[in-house]
Amino acid sequence: MTKKQTRTVEPAVRPQPINARFQSRLHPMLEEICQQMLIIRPAMDKVAIPLREFIDFLDFEIEKVTLSLNQEKWESVVNVQKVANDEAWLKRLMDLRRDLDIYELTASVQRIEKLVGDVENTFEVENGGG
Repeated sequence: MTKKQTRTVEPAVRPQPINARFQSRLHPMLEEICQQMLIIRPAMDKVAIPLREFIDFLDFEIEKVTLSLNQEKWESVVNVQKVANDEAWLKRLMDLRRDLDIYELTASVQRIEKLVGDVENTFEVENGGG
């Protein structure tokens, strides 16, 4: 005896009616978001350049201090106070670096653009803002 294979079909998700005021404001809100994105995107592209440069220099400083610390620890007479100060400085630099992810810092543009697309798809808004 063979089993019949049945294929389940996912029902199409259709938007439900939404508040009339929200419906009337939806397109203008998306339009305003997209208009502001025309300003934000170029600014974020510009700010990414010095951010990347700063991160490169910070990475260099971290490597420099790390190398110096490693060398200091192998000296025949170790200056304990200098090593402690250098370790504290390295920790401070690394704490600063941990919060500097260029992709996270500039991701808001992509997140907002994705949000607009998701809203347009969810509420079936055509050309909601651009």
